[in-house]
Amino acid sequence: MMKKLLCLLLVLALAFSLAGCGVLGLLGDLLEDEEPTPTARPTGHLTPSTDAPEETEEPAASGHFDDVWRGDYSYADYEFEDYDPEWFAEYTAPLYEMAASGGTKDGFSEAAFAVEDELGYVFDMYTLAQLAYYRDPSDETLAARMNDALARYYELYDEYNAAMAAVANSKYSSLMTDWFPESYIDWFRNEGGEPADRTLTDREDALVQRYYALAAEDEPDAAAMADVFAELVGVRNEMAADAGYESYADYAYAELYGRNYSPADMDVLLGGAKTYFAPLISDYALDVYDETDLLTSSAIDCSPDAISDAMGSVLPRLSPELAAAFDYMQRYALCDLEQDPGKAETGFTTRFYYLNEPFIFNAPYDEVQDYFDTIHEFGHFFTAKLSHVCVNEFSIGMGPALWKKQKG
Repeated sequence: MMKKLLCLLLVLALAFSLAGCGVLGLLGDLLEDEEPTPTARPTGHLTPSTDAPEETEEPAASGHFDDVWRGDYSYADYEFEDYDPEWFAEYTAPLYEMAASGGTKDGFSEAAFAVEDELGYVFDMYTLAQLAYYRDPSDETLAARMNDALARYYELYDEYNAAMAAVANSKYSSLMTDWFPESYIDWFRNEGGEPADRTLTDREDALVQRYYALAAEDEPDAAAMADVFAELVGVRNEMAADAGYESYADYAYAELYGRNYSPADMDVLLGGAKTYFAPLISDYALDVYDETDLLTSSAIDCSPDAISDAMGSVLPRLSPELAAAFDYMQRYALCDLEQDPGKAETGFTTRFYYLNEPFIFNAPYDEVQDYFDTIHEFGHFFTAKLSHVCVNEFSIGMGPALWKKQKG
């Protein structure tokens, strides 16, 4: 119950900050009323749906968020396909030609954009396969398809690095300087030519899948799940040690989450929460419980439709930008919030890089916690919708291509 009280207080605090002078209050001052002119979509794999919903008027962001390109493509129309590696050779060939014969900086930028855009599509095929697997982690066919799609992405990512390494190690490496910072060029020069050793990450993926499969059983074997979890901890500790970190937490903060603070820094924040926030919880706990009987009542409708209706009613009162993001999510069906006991017990927000569209996956509990979880994930969705992909968010090289889509 204390966990749910904490969630409630945090959600209320977030709602108050968004409605008042919090982040969105400041962001609102930067927003303009004019719709940005969308950049042209590069020729690619997708054909826009002929019955796509009409666009509704949406406030455009400016300043840090101007001209954010998105594919405006429905998840229902984004179909998985088994990517043929031979297709990718068409995109690496111009890079090898420049490594041998030179070219122009503009020519390199065009080739880099094309190959990175295509690599984003390959990764999206893995994401589509992953989402299907999470809907039914007991399905071995879906697990195999997801694993094959990830292996294909790794294979072609190595091909991408090798092509970039060829240019970086040629006498024409200066062609890359408009597209990559020097640190990236050095990385390609020194490490890009060799395929990465993914032994540990492969073991990690297998253990995670095994854990989800066990959890999806009608009567989960707790002892077997504990054994898998313990083995997973060991593998992740090895990953951290191999990367030069003292703990997996340090490794994850720096390498996976891209945070500019450490677990030790977080301890300071948590210490402040214990000192200043915990006493408030204790002082007002009974009052909060008394005022939230409805939330803990079994009579409350916690269906996805009810949650969507509630968000659709409240978000426009908080911010037109939040309402526009919610409308975008619904218009293109960029979420899977359905109740299904067979789903993997997880929730996250991911991104389709080829489309620059966020997507929410959640396995709800059919209780009030689902409201908190959905609102939490929608916060990630909103941030992703209004922001550019950072250069290092996906992998070396993916950032500039999406930036070029957005900036034209």
